[in-house]
Amino acid sequence: MKKVAAIIAAYNEGERISGVLTQLLKSKLIGEIIVVDDGSTDQTGKVVNTFPVKYIKLPKNRGKAAALDYGIKSTDADILFLCDADLKDLNVKDAEAVIKPVITGETGMAISKLSNLILPKWTYSSHLSGQRALRREIWENLPDFYKKKFRIETGLNEYAKHYENGYLCINKSHAHTNKFLKFGFWEGLYKMASMYTDVLLAYLRFKIMDVPEQSRLLRTQIAKSTLSALFAGLSGIFFVLGSSAGYRTIMNFFWKALWHNPDASPLIWCIKFLTHYTLHTFMIAGVIIASLGIMLLGHNLFGLVVLLKNRKTTNRTI
Repeated sequence: MKKVAAIIAAYNEGERISGVLTQLLKSKLIGEIIVVDDGSTDQTGKVVNTFPVKYIKLPKNRGKAAALDYGIKSTDADILFLCDADLKDLNVKDAEAVIKPVITGETGMAISKLSNLILPKWTYSSHLSGQRALRREIWENLPDFYKKKFRIETGLNEYAKHYENGYLCINKSHAHTNKFLKFGFWEGLYKMASMYTDVLLAYLRFKIMDVPEQSRLLRTQIAKSTLSALFAGLSGIFFVLGSSAGYRTIMNFFWKALWHNPDASPLIWCIKFLTHYTLHTFMIAGVIIASLGIMLLGHNLFGLVVLLKNRKTTNRTI
């Protein structure tokens, strides 16, 4: 049977961590429990040392993701169960419900979805749960950029979606302690803002730099097709200028604008430009631009269809 290690990053969680450890020690699936004390200044160490678990003390606070990475490097487990130290109402059955699908190979990563007190209807936020089981190689393949602060959940979610055919999300009733209750309003607000800033940074970084090559090519081809369509649409301006009614309407507009502001040199330039060319010239320019735009659009759309048709499963490394 594959070895499962529970990794818990704890910072000043002396009042809350005992309930989590009590439940995890009941599990027959978890072979090892590692608590990484991320530079706590309270009684976290004393509380943890009363339990038969592996305790690692970091000399200074390095952030949640870095602490988890330190704990993972200290074990050879095939499956990792990441768990927050401040969970309320955690049940061993809930933890095992997240671990089992990864053990059986049903999924590479399973998440225990939490009810979010700040943004309860935002699905993306509720999937940023710290309670998740995953294959070790997923963590090891994830770029180090995401193994800092609160970037880790976003990084793991995006990696699983693009390289692991998604992840399994399981609804459970337990929740983490609200930051405002834990730290007070102002410090809690700062930590909440810091957390969602990390989430945004991780999301943007992944979408720009770390998506699979085929996704990048597809995105580029869509952008090129859009630009070529806009270029073809530009011909409409020349077609309007090439019609008698359109030409008169535009000339009247600039003459009226010049009447109110006779010193406006850009308006004078526009009028000189419009009067210098004939309607026939504008119509020819419109046809040329439209033709080029349509050819470019057709070429880019053909490339887009080919990409979609030949889309394959991506590699599982970045």
